[in-house]
Amino acid sequence: MEKFSPATGGPISSAEAQKQINEFRAKYPDLTRSTSIGRDRVLAWAKFFEENPDYTGLVAFNTLEDGAVKPVYYARTNEGKLGSFYAGTAKGTDGDGDMEGDNFTQQCPPYCPDDPED
Repeated sequence: MEKFSPATGGPISSAEAQKQINEFRAKYPDLTRSTSIGRDRVLAWAKFFEENPDYTGLVAFNTLEDGAVKPVYYARTNEGKLGSFYAGTAKGTDGDGDMEGDNFTQQCPPYCPDDPED
């Protein structure tokens, strides 16, 4: 049985997004507010998924970088197996020590995009 579906996720309204953003900021005012992913990284992941159909999504692990929360991403199968890519090649979690996460975001602050309602 699948743990994860390639269809996981979906849209929410701008009003609901802003409500959730405001609740997070009220509860955690000193944490990183957002992260931004560059187009080139998105396209690289899209290519990876086209070439590796057994991987069905991304999982983001929260990490600390210089005291700020920053996600590190891995590809995941529908059973939850983690993998990564380097030059478009799946490496998997076979214990070979060759696992690489993808830390491809800019964080806010200092890079701050507008909120959904702005």
